[in-house]
Amino acid sequence: MKASLLVVDDERLIRTSLERALAGQGHEVEGADSVAAALVALSRRRFDAAVLDLKLPDGGGLEVLKRIAAESPETKVVVITAHGTVETAVEAMKMGAFDFVKKPFELDELLTTVQNALKAGALERRVAYLEGRDRSRTDERVVGGSSPRMVELERECSPRSRCRSF
Repeated sequence: MKASLLVVDDERLIRTSLERALAGQGHEVEGADSVAAALVALSRRRFDAAVLDLKLPDGGGLEVLKRIAAESPETKVVVITAHGTVETAVEAMKMGAFDFVKKPFELDELLTTVQNALKAGALERRVAYLEGRDRSRTDERVVGGSSPRMVELERECSPRSRCRSF
């Protein structure tokens, strides 16, 4: 599943390593080294997922998380930080983060977390699509009229019964 990903980390080695590893899995990856760069990237396009460091040179990653939650809530965010506390993790999760990974992390662990985030996003989109499709099918069944025959047809073709062919 090819996805668009944003990697936000001011540590160049971590950022480029993640970019390469995620691109190696077939994803489109964009990197940002600051809050400002992340906000510019977010203003240009939507991402399926983001890997977001909380400690950035020009502010906190929670600012970026707030922006994503407000403008692109379908984007799954995996928060990473070396300065993490339980309180920070809880705050990030309350703000909509998908998961929280503490630095230093194993690359495979983070890649698996990102894949899980992408799968969760795909499942949420699928459920929304199916619910919308079911709603439109239900709406198509509504027939107006109050004549005795129309009332009888409505009763015969209710969602709990099968319509007979006419």
